[in-house]
Amino acid sequence: MKKQLLTLTLSILLNVAAASASTYSVVVNTSSLSGDTGAIDFQFNPGVGTFQSATVQVSNFAGGTGGSQTVYGSGVVGGPAPAAISITNVAGQDNEVLDTCTFASSLAFTLNFSGPAITAPAGNNTARSEFSFFLYSDPAGNNPALTSDPNGVALAFALSPQGVLTASIPSPDVKITPEPSSIALMCAPLALLLIGSLRRKRSQV
Repeated sequence: MKKQLLTLTLSILLNVAAASASTYSVVVNTSSLSGDTGAIDFQFNPGVGTFQSATVQVSNFAGGTGGSQTVYGSGVVGGPAPAAISITNVAGQDNEVLDTCTFASSLAFTLNFSGPAITAPAGNNTARSEFSFFLYSDPAGNNPALTSDPNGVALAFALSPQGVLTASIPSPDVKITPEPSSIALMCAPLALLLIGSLRRKRSQV
Protein backbone atom coordinates (compact mmCIF):
# COMPACT_ATOMS: atom_id res chain seq x y z
CA MET A 1 0.00 0.00 0.00
CA LYS A 2 2.80 2.43 0.95
CA LYS A 3 4.64 1.60 -2.27
CA GLN A 4 1.51 2.31 -4.31
CA LEU A 5 1.01 5.60 -2.46
CA LEU A 6 4.63 6.60 -3.13
CA THR A 7 4.30 5.76 -6.84
CA LEU A 8 1.05 7.72 -7.14
CA THR A 9 2.45 10.73 -5.31
CA LEU A 10 5.61 10.81 -7.40
CA SER A 11 3.47 10.63 -10.53
CA ILE A 12 1.48 13.64 -9.35
CA LEU A 13 4.71 15.51 -8.58
CA LEU A 14 5.96 14.83 -12.09
CA ASN A 15 2.80 16.29 -13.59
CA VAL A 16 3.01 19.37 -11.36
CA ALA A 17 6.67 19.83 -12.21
CA ALA A 18 6.00 19.51 -15.94
CA ALA A 19 3.47 22.33 -15.67
CA SER A 20 6.01 24.46 -13.78
CA ALA A 21 9.08 23.63 -15.86
CA SER A 22 11.22 26.48 -17.11
CA THR A 23 12.89 24.77 -20.10
CA TYR A 24 10.95 23.49 -23.11
CA SER A 25 11.77 21.85 -26.42
CA VAL A 26 9.64 23.17 -29.27
CA VAL A 27 9.10 21.39 -32.60
CA VAL A 28 7.06 22.91 -35.43
CA ASN A 29 5.86 20.97 -38.47
CA THR A 30 6.62 23.42 -41.28
CA SER A 31 6.41 20.92 -44.14
CA SER A 32 3.64 22.93 -45.85
CA LEU A 33 6.01 25.94 -45.91
CA SER A 34 9.14 24.02 -46.91
CA GLY A 35 11.29 26.05 -49.31
CA ASP A 36 9.36 29.28 -48.72
CA THR A 37 10.87 32.34 -47.06
CA GLY A 38 8.72 33.72 -44.27
CA ALA A 39 9.39 35.06 -40.81
CA ILE A 40 9.50 33.99 -37.19
CA ASP A 41 8.97 36.45 -34.38
CA PHE A 42 9.66 36.22 -30.64
CA GLN A 43 8.20 38.67 -28.11
CA PHE A 44 8.37 38.84 -24.31
CA ASN A 45 6.10 41.61 -23.02
CA PRO A 46 5.14 42.66 -19.49
CA GLY A 47 1.60 43.57 -18.50
CA VAL A 48 0.42 46.67 -16.66
CA GLY A 49 1.36 46.75 -12.98
CA THR A 50 4.29 45.64 -10.86
CA PHE A 51 6.45 42.76 -12.08
CA GLN A 52 9.95 41.36 -11.84
CA SER A 53 12.42 40.86 -14.63
CA ALA A 54 12.61 37.62 -16.57
CA THR A 55 14.59 36.43 -19.58
CA VAL A 56 13.89 33.79 -22.17
CA GLN A 57 16.75 32.32 -24.18
CA VAL A 58 15.86 30.84 -27.55
CA SER A 59 18.55 28.40 -28.65
CA ASN A 60 19.37 25.08 -30.33
CA PHE A 61 17.72 26.05 -33.61
CA ALA A 62 17.37 23.23 -36.14
CA GLY A 63 15.64 23.22 -39.52
CA GLY A 64 15.29 26.18 -41.81
CA THR A 65 17.78 28.97 -42.50
CA GLY A 66 17.81 32.30 -40.68
CA GLY A 67 18.13 35.56 -42.56
CA SER A 68 18.06 39.26 -41.71
CA GLN A 69 17.07 40.12 -38.15
CA THR A 70 15.22 43.14 -36.81
CA VAL A 71 15.58 43.87 -33.10
CA TYR A 72 12.96 45.98 -31.34
CA GLY A 73 14.63 47.38 -28.23
CA SER A 74 18.33 47.34 -27.51
CA GLY A 75 21.17 45.06 -26.48
CA VAL A 76 20.00 41.83 -28.11
CA VAL A 77 22.32 38.90 -27.41
CA GLY A 78 23.24 36.66 -30.32
CA GLY A 79 22.43 37.09 -34.00
CA PRO A 80 20.09 35.77 -36.65
CA ALA A 81 18.65 32.29 -36.09
CA PRO A 82 20.08 29.70 -35.66
CA ALA A 83 22.23 31.63 -33.16
CA ALA A 84 20.98 31.92 -29.58
CA ILE A 85 18.71 34.87 -28.79
CA SER A 86 18.00 36.33 -25.34
CA ILE A 87 14.86 38.41 -24.81
CA THR A 88 13.76 40.18 -21.63
CA ASN A 89 10.38 41.38 -20.36
CA VAL A 90 11.87 44.76 -19.37
CA ALA A 91 10.51 47.63 -21.45
CA GLY A 92 12.98 48.94 -24.03
CA GLN A 93 15.40 46.04 -23.70
CA ASP A 94 15.22 43.57 -26.61
CA ASN A 95 11.56 42.65 -26.09
CA GLU A 96 11.10 41.47 -29.66
CA VAL A 97 13.19 39.80 -32.36
CA LEU A 98 11.82 39.31 -35.89
CA ASP A 99 13.87 37.06 -38.15
CA THR A 100 13.30 36.06 -41.76
CA CYS A 101 13.43 32.29 -42.22
CA THR A 102 13.58 29.96 -45.19
CA PHE A 103 11.62 27.02 -43.88
CA ALA A 104 12.54 23.35 -44.07
CA SER A 105 10.15 20.49 -43.23
CA SER A 106 10.40 21.25 -39.52
CA LEU A 107 11.66 23.92 -37.16
CA ALA A 108 12.94 23.17 -33.66
CA PHE A 109 14.35 25.25 -30.82
CA THR A 110 14.67 25.33 -27.04
CA LEU A 111 13.12 27.90 -24.69
CA ASN A 112 14.72 28.53 -21.31
CA PHE A 113 13.01 30.93 -18.91
CA SER A 114 15.00 32.45 -16.05
CA GLY A 115 15.21 35.48 -13.78
CA PRO A 116 13.74 36.65 -10.46
CA ALA A 117 10.16 36.58 -11.76
CA ILE A 118 10.50 32.79 -12.04
CA THR A 119 13.09 31.76 -9.47
CA ALA A 120 12.11 34.14 -6.63
CA PRO A 121 8.71 35.77 -7.31
CA ALA A 122 7.89 38.62 -4.91
CA GLY A 123 4.60 38.79 -3.09
CA ASN A 124 3.73 42.22 -4.45
CA ASN A 125 3.73 41.39 -8.18
CA THR A 126 0.47 42.31 -9.89
CA ALA A 127 1.25 42.05 -13.62
CA ARG A 128 1.82 39.01 -15.73
CA SER A 129 4.28 38.82 -18.61
CA GLU A 130 3.67 36.98 -21.85
CA PHE A 131 6.10 35.32 -24.23
CA SER A 132 4.83 34.71 -27.77
CA PHE A 133 6.22 32.91 -30.81
CA PHE A 134 4.78 34.00 -34.17
CA LEU A 135 4.87 32.34 -37.59
CA TYR A 136 4.43 34.18 -40.90
CA SER A 137 4.47 33.08 -44.52
CA ASP A 138 6.04 36.37 -45.71
CA PRO A 139 9.40 37.96 -44.72
CA ALA A 140 7.75 41.17 -43.51
CA GLY A 141 5.67 39.32 -40.93
CA ASN A 142 2.23 40.32 -42.21
CA ASN A 143 0.59 36.99 -43.11
CA PRO A 144 0.05 34.49 -40.24
CA ALA A 145 0.90 30.86 -41.04
CA LEU A 146 0.04 27.50 -39.45
CA THR A 147 -2.06 29.06 -36.69
CA SER A 148 -5.67 29.98 -35.99
CA ASP A 149 -4.56 33.17 -34.25
CA PRO A 150 -5.21 36.21 -36.50
CA ASN A 151 -2.03 37.90 -35.24
CA GLY A 152 0.17 34.92 -36.04
CA VAL A 153 0.75 33.60 -32.51
CA ALA A 154 1.68 29.92 -32.77
CA LEU A 155 2.80 29.42 -29.15
CA ALA A 156 2.50 31.56 -26.02
CA PHE A 157 3.56 31.30 -22.39
CA ALA A 158 1.87 33.44 -19.74
CA LEU A 159 4.06 34.14 -16.70
CA SER A 160 1.84 34.80 -13.68
CA PRO A 161 2.70 37.21 -10.82
CA GLN A 162 3.41 34.06 -8.79
CA GLY A 163 6.05 32.86 -11.26
CA VAL A 164 4.00 30.09 -12.90
CA LEU A 165 4.34 29.50 -16.65
CA THR A 166 1.21 28.42 -18.53
CA ALA A 167 1.36 27.47 -22.21
CA SER A 168 -1.25 28.02 -24.90
CA ILE A 169 -0.80 26.60 -28.41
CA PRO A 170 -3.02 28.08 -31.15
CA SER A 171 -1.11 26.12 -33.82
CA PRO A 172 -1.82 22.39 -34.32
CA ASP A 173 1.64 22.10 -35.87
CA VAL A 174 3.49 23.11 -32.68
CA LYS A 175 4.49 20.54 -30.07
CA ILE A 176 6.24 21.37 -26.79
CA THR A 177 8.00 19.08 -24.33
CA PRO A 178 9.32 20.07 -20.87
CA GLU A 179 13.02 19.29 -20.62
CA PRO A 180 13.75 16.30 -18.31
CA SER A 181 16.41 18.28 -16.43
CA SER A 182 13.87 20.98 -15.63
CA ILE A 183 11.36 18.42 -14.36
CA ALA A 184 14.02 16.70 -12.28
CA LEU A 185 15.00 19.96 -10.61
CA MET A 186 11.40 20.58 -9.67
CA CYS A 187 10.72 17.05 -8.47
CA ALA A 188 13.85 16.30 -6.47
CA PRO A 189 13.13 18.46 -3.38
CA LEU A 190 9.49 17.37 -3.27
CA ALA A 191 10.40 13.72 -3.62
CA LEU A 192 12.97 13.97 -0.81
CA LEU A 193 10.39 15.55 1.47
CA LEU A 194 7.92 12.77 0.68
CA ILE A 195 10.44 9.99 1.27
CA GLY A 196 11.55 11.60 4.55
CA SER A 197 7.95 11.82 5.70
CA LEU A 198 7.28 8.16 4.91
CA ARG A 199 10.45 7.11 6.77
CA ARG A 200 9.42 9.07 9.85
CA LYS A 201 5.99 7.46 9.85
CA ARG A 202 7.58 4.00 9.50
CA SER A 203 9.90 4.61 12.46
CA GLN A 204 6.95 5.65 14.61
CA VAL A 205 5.07 2.40 13.96
